[in-house]
Formats: sequence, C-alpha cells, structure tokens
Amino acid sequence: MAIALALTRKIQLWQIKRAYKNIIEDLRKSKAFSEDTAISLPYGRWNLFGFGVRDFRPKALEYLIVYKVVGKTDDGRFYLIKRDVTFLE
Repeated sequence: MAIALALTRKIQLWQIKRAYKNIIEDLRKSKAFSEDTAISLPYGRWNLFGFGVRDFRPKALEYLIVYKVVGKTDDGRFYLIKRDVTFLE
C-alpha cells in the first residue's frame, strides 16, 4: 500500500513539473514577456465541466502566479516575469 501511494505521489509531481514546463514554453513561444505582449491561455480559465484526464496546468499556472514566475493582467492574460527558470530543469 505504501509503495502504491509513493508511486502515485511521484507520478503526480512529475505531471505538475511537466505542466510548469509546458506553460513556460507556451509563454516563451508567444514572446509574452510583458503586460503589453501578454497572451490568453485556454487553461487559464476555470472550467466547470472539466471531465476526462486530469489537467494539472490550471493549478500549475496558479502556483507560478503566486511565486511571481508568471504575471496576470487585469483582463486575464498571462506573461512570463522570470525568463530564467532553470530551477524547473
């Protein structure tokens, strides 16, 4: 039982880390480095009917905003604050 729990936890951590990298890559590709160049992300909105495979990107995006890696404009667009995010590697 403990092995299954530890394995499940490790898989979830890997999925969240992958979500961090995907969000940052999306912002880099779009060159969203300031409020002027901020972009709208489809997973940045709350979805009531989020059925299917669990998507970790909304929660990962929330954490990136809290830790000031990603910024959010008043109109709900997102941009990269910290360009050097080697801590995720």
